[in-house]
Amino acid sequence: SIPYSTLNNLNLIMNNKLLLSLLCFALHSSPLFAQDSTHTKTWFSNSKSQHKLKFLGVYFAPEVQYGSIAGSFTPIRGMSSMLVFNKKWAVGLAGYSSMHNFTPTSLSSSKALEFNAQYGGLKLEYTPKPNGVFHVSFPLLVGAGMARIDSVSAMSTYRGRKHSGRGGRGDFEGNFRNQKSEDVFFVLQPGVNLETNVFRVAKLFVGANYRIAGGKSSLTSTNAALIPTSKQLSGLSLSFGAKIGVFDFDSQKKRHLPRFRSGRRGHRNHKEE
Repeated sequence: SIPYSTLNNLNLIMNNKLLLSLLCFALHSSPLFAQDSTHTKTWFSNSKSQHKLKFLGVYFAPEVQYGSIAGSFTPIRGMSSMLVFNKKWAVGLAGYSSMHNFTPTSLSSSKALEFNAQYGGLKLEYTPKPNGVFHVSFPLLVGAGMARIDSVSAMSTYRGRKHSGRGGRGDFEGNFRNQKSEDVFFVLQPGVNLETNVFRVAKLFVGANYRIAGGKSSLTSTNAALIPTSKQLSGLSLSFGAKIGVFDFDSQKKRHLPRFRSGRRGHRNHKEE
């Protein structure tokens, strides 16, 4: 007869072999350990096709805003130049400037001070559903702005000399240095637009945005009203504009160029065909 201890050892060995076989089978069949000889699997493997660049575009967008500057609303003109990727994402440059002769009463009740502001920088825009006749877009401007406060009399003198050719900017700055100040501020302007596709190459939009300015002026003056502040440059704006350009150029579409045959023989064969 076989001793009991020997039978126990044999059963232990068989059980270990069975467990080892089950473990090898599980590792081999599991997708976490499956091997692919042609492609390396990653988290984004299934979404690669969605991120391929298929459509390209470019457009220019003249724009008019009615925005708050120094506590009062004034027209602001602007222009954007943008590149479009897959009809949804756009990146480019934009610049804006307030109109001349803007004299907010918050600076001077007699409107003796003129406020000028310019700002611009990198512009990003996302359009979730660009194919709809009506759709929304979300622009974001990241850049810098400049604010300047001048006396109305100084600016009138400068413009008169400029138009008559009797003086330039340097002369203006030399004579009225104490009546003007300017500085640069950081600008962040998020917004939302409602757009409509008028033609394939033209869109109209209306929207709203809020301009956030940051930074502190380093200038000093005996008249505090002549020193612009970031709070004066911040404010809400309503906008209206147009986008003109190409929005859906298919970069993956195969295009066949016409073949031109030269010579009399080629011309004869072309007529016979």
